[in-house]
Amino acid sequence: MTPRPVGRPPKAGQLVHLRLPKALYRLLKAHADQDGRSLTATVEHSGEEQTMRGQGRVYQPEKRRNGRCTCRGKCKCAVEVSAAYMLDYTVARVRYRESAGTEDYQEALAILTQRRAARENGAPVATEAPTLTLKAFAAEHIAKRRQSKKFTEGWIDVNEQHLNRAVEHFGAERKLASITVQDVAAWSVKLQDAGVKAGTVLHHLHALQSLFKRARATGRVPSGFDPVSDFKALGEAPERPTTEARWLEVSDAALLLEAARTYPHDREKGGRTVLPFIYELAATMLLTGGRESEVLGVEVDDVSFDRKTITFRPNQWRRLKTKGSQRTVRMWPQLEEILRPYVFNTNRPPSRLLFPSPYLKPESMVEDWRKSLDAVAVRAGWKAGEIRSKQFRHTYATARLQTTDRGAPVAAWTVAKELGHTGTAMIEKTYGHLGEVRHRADVVEYRVEQHAAKLGDRLSRMVSVAVTSGNQTGSQVAA
Repeated sequence: MTPRPVGRPPKAGQLVHLRLPKALYRLLKAHADQDGRSLTATVEHSGEEQTMRGQGRVYQPEKRRNGRCTCRGKCKCAVEVSAAYMLDYTVARVRYRESAGTEDYQEALAILTQRRAARENGAPVATEAPTLTLKAFAAEHIAKRRQSKKFTEGWIDVNEQHLNRAVEHFGAERKLASITVQDVAAWSVKLQDAGVKAGTVLHHLHALQSLFKRARATGRVPSGFDPVSDFKALGEAPERPTTEARWLEVSDAALLLEAARTYPHDREKGGRTVLPFIYELAATMLLTGGRESEVLGVEVDDVSFDRKTITFRPNQWRRLKTKGSQRTVRMWPQLEEILRPYVFNTNRPPSRLLFPSPYLKPESMVEDWRKSLDAVAVRAGWKAGEIRSKQFRHTYATARLQTTDRGAPVAAWTVAKELGHTGTAMIEKTYGHLGEVRHRADVVEYRVEQHAAKLGDRLSRMVSVAVTSGNQTGSQVAA
């Protein structure tokens, strides 16, 4: 029996509906199921529907607004087309109908290919509607980072600021898959023109690259789509300056410790002086090589005068940077001389932290001590802002590399472990510096009397200031 067309004769490119006898319909359906295709015979129509032979189809479903159309299908007056595309495909004789979660046709085709490949490989497929706009996905990305509990809040906040700048530049409603290499290059140039340093620009690019990594893993963009990596591969991304990190000579470190030891801690009503334990804090950083957060979060129980060690371990106050950061380091004789009277001082308020904030209640870590450090540095002859705690870590590594271990030069591996690294690459590339004074010693120490001749007038001026100041009030600074 010949199928009879319904309605007027079809025009070229128009979708045709055929009324088939039941026997013929069943026969055609059986063949379609074997070939993994849908029975519906379709042609490309206004860019809204397309079938790829053997791969499935992408279409926008239609629905009636007010029930059946009264004009018997001769017009589209009562038809509403869904904005999101649907996917219809068959894998291993199992038919899947699901939303692509996008209003863009090309993206829907890419998602169809990804889901077919995933189901053929037995991989899990997320069928919920994906978030494809930059602003919405950036918020989702940051939320997932916080839920993972693997990153510090400070680090996540910085990444969020970088992504907010990306949203401001590219547009909140920008589709992820529409961001190109040229767009990333333009953003990089814009940041540099605004005075952002090369290292900070790279941090912005890393944040955006991490976002695209999650987008690929969740199927929001096609596999391999990464405009940031492609931009870096061109060699046009900014490079970090190769200048040597700042550090202190042993004599300079000794002068700084002496300035901290002799700093007057008098306090006027309503003002804040430098931290009362600025000497002990600076000495601990200079004589352990610990990171600032590591030292500020050390508890009293982590200090052992019997074993002469200090242990860096995670606690309620702070986490450690890497898995290799948990370690026990040697307490050098000079550090023991400084910490013993401080720890066992009966006038010191009881606390779990070795260096608790004197201004925050309940007990908390010191949040910002840069102005206290500036006050001590200015006393020793530096300008405010020239001395920062990161320099202490470099100083310790350089001084430690000049020591001996059982009569032989200390191994770089030993220094790396003391700094919390799992290899020597960072010691050789970043933390090791060639100082003016190079001599082998058995211990790390910064004793000002050993460098009096080299310090000369700098030491004399600091001593004269200390003598003339008498009981004058110290500089009022915030700790």
